[in-house]
Amino acid sequence: MKLFPIIGQDDFLRRLHNLLNSARLGHSHLFTGPEGSGKDALALQFAAMLNCTGEGDKPCGECPACHQYRLLEHTALHLIFALPDKSKSSADSDPYKGFKESDMDDLRSAIADKAKNPYQPLQLPGANNIRISSIRKLRQDIYLSMNPGITKTVVIMETHKMNDAAFNALLKILEEPPERTVFILTTAYPDRIPTTILSRCQYYRIPPIAQVDLQEHLEKQFELPGPEAHVLARLSQGNVRQAEYYAADTERKWLDMLRQIVKVMLSKRYHDVQVLVKQLTDKSLAEETLQQILSVLILFLRDVEVGIREGGQMIWQEERDALVAWSPHFNAREAVNRVERCKDALNRKVYFPLALTRLFFELRQMARESQKEYQQ
Repeated sequence: MKLFPIIGQDDFLRRLHNLLNSARLGHSHLFTGPEGSGKDALALQFAAMLNCTGEGDKPCGECPACHQYRLLEHTALHLIFALPDKSKSSADSDPYKGFKESDMDDLRSAIADKAKNPYQPLQLPGANNIRISSIRKLRQDIYLSMNPGITKTVVIMETHKMNDAAFNALLKILEEPPERTVFILTTAYPDRIPTTILSRCQYYRIPPIAQVDLQEHLEKQFELPGPEAHVLARLSQGNVRQAEYYAADTERKWLDMLRQIVKVMLSKRYHDVQVLVKQLTDKSLAEETLQQILSVLILFLRDVEVGIREGGQMIWQEERDALVAWSPHFNAREAVNRVERCKDALNRKVYFPLALTRLFFELRQMARESQKEYQQ
């Protein structure tokens, strides 16, 4: 059973079940993979599996332990994550020292939100690092005895956010781990973790979420029509957080902007290019949004190239048909290369208006040349 709302990843879940039933269960595990692939969700699921008291497949979802894990309130569960530094002393062993009641309310609310949606980061205002005080407090708690049969589970989220002092303190625990204790570390950046920590962990690579699973999630969770969910799943490249961010944008500005780009490609007026570039380089438009629009353009051009599958439907069917009708031999593959070069130029901080102007004039010229070839 999926105790948490895990999207796809059935192969990895089977791997965890096999590990639980084998004699190879170590005390330290590193879950790594791209952003939004479900590392935290799978880590919490694994932690619940270790203490489930139900029969059959674990977690059963019905026993008292499962109910407590679902709320992230089990006494054997230790959550470690970035916290704001409100203490005046670096020697504190209480990570919450200096917290006001309102800060604790924010903390409890963030944990409750994480329990509901483990794909969202457990983020508090001003929290950038996992501090040594959190590891000191863990060291105090982790060696306390618990009832027989209970496994203490430590889930360290975004482990790469530890500073050197916190890593060194954790290393001392991992060198002499207490009995019946399992550490589960999650990160998208294993290269930022010291080799001394990595060498003491069993390493698990979590793949991006499959496109079909992500599309199904968007259709159910956000009640999106299939073609739109399909585009967003492709655009998000297996990152559920990114997909949900796009799905929550009810204005669909990215789709409106794509339609404007296609109109410019088919327009006879040079002035239309200047107007579009001015819109895209407006200060209110974040650089991330601009990259997103160019990524949507790439998906559109790939659909122009391959066409529509039998029985399928595109969210931009009208725009694709208009481009193909205007320019039947349009080289969509080369157009994708031009857009990718523009995205790379933007990453290198090239002057935005110049890069975009060049791109749209190139796409417009490609469409017109293809039209002339067809007419000849």
